[in-house]
Amino acid sequence: MKKEKKKHLIRSSIQYDRKPIKKEWLMEKVLSKKFKQLLEDSGVYILYKKRRKKYDIVYVGIAGFGNYKTLFTRLRDHLRDHLKRKWDCFTAFTIPVSEKKKRYLKDIEGLLIRATEPPENKNTPIILEERNYQRTIEKIMREQVKSIKGIRKNLKKEEKLEQKKVKRKFINTINKKKKNIKIF
Repeated sequence: MKKEKKKHLIRSSIQYDRKPIKKEWLMEKVLSKKFKQLLEDSGVYILYKKRRKKYDIVYVGIAGFGNYKTLFTRLRDHLRDHLKRKWDCFTAFTIPVSEKKKRYLKDIEGLLIRATEPPENKNTPIILEERNYQRTIEKIMREQVKSIKGIRKNLKKEEKLEQKKVKRKFINTINKKKKNIKIF
């Protein structure tokens, strides 16, 4: 049986290549046309630098926003930008999504960045769920502060009551001593 090396289908919409592809293949005219057809969609990509027999992840990115409508145009752009000498292979995940669901691409990118910590990704993304956790934590903190303020207020009241009790006790003790003292 012959193994398939190129495309695999995951959950019917995400496609990826098993081994990283050399960036030179984006520059060759014949191969470039084929890649353009394969990468005509939005998605997520990973740039690698091959060191010995190992691939180090250099950068994780997305395509499908702004000037970079397709993975192909985004990858071709990296051949000329500040990353041009920092990578030599890539993996692309085509993820066709509607305009409304493109924000999920950013979440997928964020998860990949968080999981791999590539050196060329400067900004740490905030993942959608993380934002919700942050709001929840902030709400809990506000409630805790409110509770602490209430406890302080009650402690102050109790302290004042205790001071009044001590003061009364002291006055009563003095009054008793006065009664016991006989004047000649």
